[in-house]
Amino acid sequence: MLFSKLLNDDFIYINMHAESALDFQDDFQEIDSVKESKNNQRGIYTNSVSALILDELMKLDTDRDLALDMEWISEITVNNLLNMMKVIQKFLAREKNVHILYLSEEMESLLEQQCEQKGYSVKKDGVILHISADKKSNYDSCEDYLKQFEKVYIKKLQESIKLCIDERNEQEVHSSGAVYLKKYINVKKMLTKGNEAFLCYCIYKAAMELVRQGIVNLNYAENSNISLFFHTINGAYIGGIMSALLQMNFVYLDHLGPINAIKKQSFENNIQLAKKYIIVADVICTTSEVGRAETLIEFNGGSILCRVCFADVCVVLKQDRQQISCININAEDNFLDYTIKTELCKNCEEKYKGDSKEKKKNE
Repeated sequence: MLFSKLLNDDFIYINMHAESALDFQDDFQEIDSVKESKNNQRGIYTNSVSALILDELMKLDTDRDLALDMEWISEITVNNLLNMMKVIQKFLAREKNVHILYLSEEMESLLEQQCEQKGYSVKKDGVILHISADKKSNYDSCEDYLKQFEKVYIKKLQESIKLCIDERNEQEVHSSGAVYLKKYINVKKMLTKGNEAFLCYCIYKAAMELVRQGIVNLNYAENSNISLFFHTINGAYIGGIMSALLQMNFVYLDHLGPINAIKKQSFENNIQLAKKYIIVADVICTTSEVGRAETLIEFNGGSILCRVCFADVCVVLKQDRQQISCININAEDNFLDYTIKTELCKNCEEKYKGDSKEKKKNE
């Protein structure tokens, strides 16, 4: 199974580091110092490609170009390089091109040597190496390709979220805060709609954003003082995958009510002084539940690094905490037509109607 497979009419995109990082095997066991020598080679800390991933690539249809994203990959064995060449040959034999992103200098040199021996055309543009059987092949600019890859990801992400919507009674107060919601984002539906692999890829993207923003270090030892904290069932699913990706321990508090994974009397011992925490949630909207979790952590001597969620519903322009999400729903791009109301909205509606009538009268 490929987690990061994205398609449009022109290409198949695969993120090779994501595929390696999400190859958990038995990594959902408790993380401890005994496994520390292996922890720094698992999850996001991996920097190589396994033969199993290349086997999966050989199963791909060759009806469009192939794009392989090699960012964060710095090593490849001789055997796996030869297997990668077999994948390239398969696509080129069907008159399709292969585009490889972010190759390290060493891998680029080795791959170019292999391609020259086969008589393939190799062209470099920015961070992309284009490989084709036809030396006259033309390509879009590097920037255009990168925009296309991001556009396909965002499109699939938006389509997946739309499948997760539960319609609600707009007059019913939402349980997490004193507001009325017409729609509810139920992330569990991604697991029932056949999007669980893509959800894992989204969580990987959020984990790597933690690295890009300097919150998590790619040196495993530098993260030893950080743990994850989640407090809902959906948050536990997302947090469990992120825990394996980051090779971090976690604390799970079930709905900030009855404590599930830890004993109430030992909760203070789990939140250690000077311990740093990343709050993990499925959807952050009014921040009421997340705020309560952060209060508990800080009251017991911990500190908050940031929040991470699948979907961030941006209800205000500025947040009191740094938030990282797979996707934002905001006023500029409210693709869900998502609304949050209170009793005061009735006054706003009446005022808007009155203003509209007055405007038409003056016109």
